[in-house]
Amino acid sequence: MFEYFKKRGLKEEIIKRYNLREDGKNVIIPYYDEDKRFLFNKCRSKDSKKFWYHLKRGSLTLYNFWNLSGYRDYVVITEGEIDCLTLLQFEINAVGSPGAGLFNKSWAEYFSHTQKIYSAYDNDSAGIEGARKLSEETFMSRETYNILIPREGGGKDINDLLLKRGYGKDDFFKLIKTAAKHETTKPGTLKEKKEVKEEVTSGFIEDSKMGEIIYRRGAGSGKFVVYDIITGKYSFEERFEGDTKVYLPDTKDSLVLDSFVRVPPTVEDCGTTRDMISDIHQFLNRYVDIGDDLNRDIVATYILLTYCYDRFSSIPYLRAIGDYGSGKSRLLKVMGIANKSILTSAMSSAAPIFRLIHRFGGTLIIDEAELSRGNERCEDIKDILRFGKDKDGSVPRCEGSSFKVKAFKVFGPKILGARRSYGDDALESRIINIKMHETKAEHIPIVLNHSQFEKEADTLRSKLLMWRLKNFFKIDIEAYIKYIDLDISKRLNEINAPLICIRDGDEEFVRGLLSKARGRNRELTQDKSLSFEANLVKVVERLFGKDRRDPLLKHIVAELSEETGKRYTSRLIGSIIRNNLDLETSSTRDGVAVIFDRARVEELKKEYYIADICD
Repeated sequence: MFEYFKKRGLKEEIIKRYNLREDGKNVIIPYYDEDKRFLFNKCRSKDSKKFWYHLKRGSLTLYNFWNLSGYRDYVVITEGEIDCLTLLQFEINAVGSPGAGLFNKSWAEYFSHTQKIYSAYDNDSAGIEGARKLSEETFMSRETYNILIPREGGGKDINDLLLKRGYGKDDFFKLIKTAAKHETTKPGTLKEKKEVKEEVTSGFIEDSKMGEIIYRRGAGSGKFVVYDIITGKYSFEERFEGDTKVYLPDTKDSLVLDSFVRVPPTVEDCGTTRDMISDIHQFLNRYVDIGDDLNRDIVATYILLTYCYDRFSSIPYLRAIGDYGSGKSRLLKVMGIANKSILTSAMSSAAPIFRLIHRFGGTLIIDEAELSRGNERCEDIKDILRFGKDKDGSVPRCEGSSFKVKAFKVFGPKILGARRSYGDDALESRIINIKMHETKAEHIPIVLNHSQFEKEADTLRSKLLMWRLKNFFKIDIEAYIKYIDLDISKRLNEINAPLICIRDGDEEFVRGLLSKARGRNRELTQDKSLSFEANLVKVVERLFGKDRRDPLLKHIVAELSEETGKRYTSRLIGSIIRNNLDLETSSTRDGVAVIFDRARVEELKKEYYIADICD
């Protein structure tokens, strides 16, 4: 219990006092307001430096802010919660900044009653620069003192001093007493000397800032909209200077942005998530007949997912499925309002598709995605689909005449249009199907008014981008847990999870989504129970039941051939038994026998949904 926090040197008393928790692979650190009422949780992965906030109420603030009013003599501002808790454990007044560059200038007023202000940021470039900004830009009219963390012994922050140097209460107080009064940075110091690299990108997240490209088609160049997640304010920038990088918008290639990748021209007020869903519904209803209300709601929610997919570690795909003239292509056209949408077909060359996804991220939309077996281009598209569902998904490809291998990132939403399923169980289990039928609705235009349609689409893209900026860190990525349905497969629960998180609190939508998942689970169960492998398991068990002996491979082949009217070879069936079913074979005087492993056969019966055949 409390393994992560105890490894950081925190005692159970402090862990319980501040309600610290561990949940699977994550730790949870709650924040409170000045009246000590719960505000939100900060979650952090135990295995990496990834963290996120569940901002249900209020906005980002200082850790232990709720006790700050009692710190009259002095307070130490640390970089992060763990350093703050380390000092609090030794009864040292402390609050924690969310990060080296995340201290909001407006928070300075909280310290008006405190006589001395100390900063104890990490002893690295980001921490030193953060401490400088704190003194020179935030507390300009106040004297502040910098606590320099000794680097001897491999430490760089307050918690390292506890773990690696064995610091106690007296040691920390001595460090505070020796803190130097901050002197204004002279020319030629760290700020001017630090190496700054330029990065051309379609978006970034740095400290409290999120940047996304905007581009008005035909303009030839674009900008960033830069959003401050703390203040909620935004600005338009031609470049953005971060701590170690200067970000430049990837909008110089006007041919790509005019013809292949759709991005918003600006940002517009989006209202609430419910307002955004309503706007998407109205747009859908004007141009395409989805028919079913639930499917329309799922499509609208999936469009929202395309604007926050990078909050999740794994996402589903969406497929419009139906015959010619059912409206599949129209739906894909309308769903082009998705984030950085790239519209193509399965017969297009895959090479530019890999590069566009790697470069811009965003949403791949594939019309006529029939994905024929044996077709090289279709196999390349399948690679994108196989690996593009997970956050670390990438596909290796050779570059240039030197054949240097490069990994292309292909993670992102995929919207497909097809007449039939793919016959690939693993891929099918990742797809949410929207069944389409020929419309009889008279208000749906047969031919789109292109200029009017694109004008409306750009307005929605602009609203959706603002929705991303406002809600990205507010989405509770664990909200799905309370809706896990044990009657459906883990995979179906997994693909439902992001949609449930986006619509957390909308019980009607969640009930409908789970009902659809249960129907899909029945379809997949039936398909699997009727598969060739399922029939093979039945034959193996039936033959064993006749004389309680390991069945011979030749008898299995004969029975399969008789049942199906097809001829099979012992080599083929033996390979399927060993490789697909994971059953062992052995040579006997009568021929090759399949070793009847009762435990494994029972596992296979559960996997393929087979009822008992013999006692």
